[in-house]
Amino acid sequence: MYRSLLAAWCWQVQPNSDQQRGILRRQPSRMTAIAALCGACAVGALVPSARAQAVADAGALAVGTAFFKAIEAADWKAAASFLDLEVLDEMRRTQADGARRQRPSTAEDYMRADTALPRVVAEYYAKRLASAARSHGFLEQEFGVADPDSLLALPIDIVAQRWLEVHDERWMTRQALRSSGCSSAFADTATIPTSVQQVLGAIVRDSIAYLLHRPEHEGLSLKSPYASPPLIMVLRRRRDNWWVLPSTQMFGMMGISIHCERKKQER
Repeated sequence: MYRSLLAAWCWQVQPNSDQQRGILRRQPSRMTAIAALCGACAVGALVPSARAQAVADAGALAVGTAFFKAIEAADWKAAASFLDLEVLDEMRRTQADGARRQRPSTAEDYMRADTALPRVVAEYYAKRLASAARSHGFLEQEFGVADPDSLLALPIDIVAQRWLEVHDERWMTRQALRSSGCSSAFADTATIPTSVQQVLGAIVRDSIAYLLHRPEHEGLSLKSPYASPPLIMVLRRRRDNWWVLPSTQMFGMMGISIHCERKKQER
């Protein structure tokens, strides 16, 4: 728009008759001023887009930084306010529907697959599989809720808070300690530290921003060939605001496993 208005205005001030050319020849300073003004406007037309880009970059950086600060403080309600809840709602509906479709294998299923299998063994297999499904359910790992109907009944802002908490390394560490039986060796699991994220910068392309970050405890310089690459958080701009797209990749870990060695009792 700026370029079109500038071209139209500069075309209108061009001399279109011998009389006007004569006037302008007698007033060279005016012609010089017009030419200078057109050039200045051409440069100035680029300023709004540069300013808009700078504002977009700063907005994405501010949202990403505030989001990580809320995570660091374990303020799940504040952190959830930065999430794109439409995307998260679609995620929970898709995964809840998938969980509903999964039917655990029964003793009859095992006996049908192996006609020589005794019923007592088939029942044992079915019971063991059901127990493993309850303790390692995908929905519970993703949202902290094992039952799909219960998950769908929750308000989406509560789902967002649960989703953030169960993907936090402090939560995963506590769960791993409980599963391993090592929790008694730690006096206070409430003081488990978390990784402070260092925001490196953002790349903005229209309504999408890619925010680069990495844990501050990463000892190696980014210039080192052994350094881990930065993590990426994706943000989307809607309604003049930036929103964090929920993705487990931005947390940098998929799970934590802890093995506790027990000393043999002396005889």
